[in-house]
Amino acid sequence: MPTYIEVKDAKFMNQLAKFCLRVDTYSALLGLDAGEVATLKKGSDYFKAVLQNNIDAQNFAKAYTNFKKNLRYGRGKKPLGQALQSPVMRPVPAGFSQSNLQGLFAAMIQACVSSRNYSEAIGTDLGITLPHTPFNPAAGKPLLKQGKNEAERPILKWKKGKFDGIEIWIDRGDGWKFLDKDTIPHFMDKVSQMPASGQSAVWRYKAIYLYKGEPVGEWSEAVTVVVYGVL
Repeated sequence: MPTYIEVKDAKFMNQLAKFCLRVDTYSALLGLDAGEVATLKKGSDYFKAVLQNNIDAQNFAKAYTNFKKNLRYGRGKKPLGQALQSPVMRPVPAGFSQSNLQGLFAAMIQACVSSRNYSEAIGTDLGITLPHTPFNPAAGKPLLKQGKNEAERPILKWKKGKFDGIEIWIDRGDGWKFLDKDTIPHFMDKVSQMPASGQSAVWRYKAIYLYKGEPVGEWSEAVTVVVYGVL
């Protein structure tokens, strides 16, 4: 199973912290360099402190901007209150001064997987492999979204995944009726008769996945679309 590194800062912080918490269990087995492990642990603590300070600074910036807007545009004669004071930054741990912490983490991950003693179970416990989720067609539920109408006809966006396609039903105000099937996202409604010129109507669409030729899983949430007759 392939390894991965989280993209978003908060998830990266948690992934790295989990790795550092559990790596000692496998360091000897995988032949990891003790000095590099120690450096990575220091980097993990350093990043956590810096990220928390960064979040505090961003929150303060948003609050101060709102204070400024209220100062300039606030309605009525309500008291403004005291000007906000910048937050006190958390101290960051000493003993770490390298850049490219993600590069250090990536190198450590490579050292793990290069060991002949490495296994998928170890990777999962260290949090460096994505958990394997078996495909279960019965749990499928399409997520329909309205796209930009083309040629005055509604567009429904959906994701195919491992399914064969979707079965689409429509309610034009007279109850749900089968409309069409689609195997290649996205779906344009070329079946429905559009309203007369200058008229409008409200239609609702829903869909269910198809797998091996049969409907499976749950119906999507209904999507409401306003359609217009071409002038």
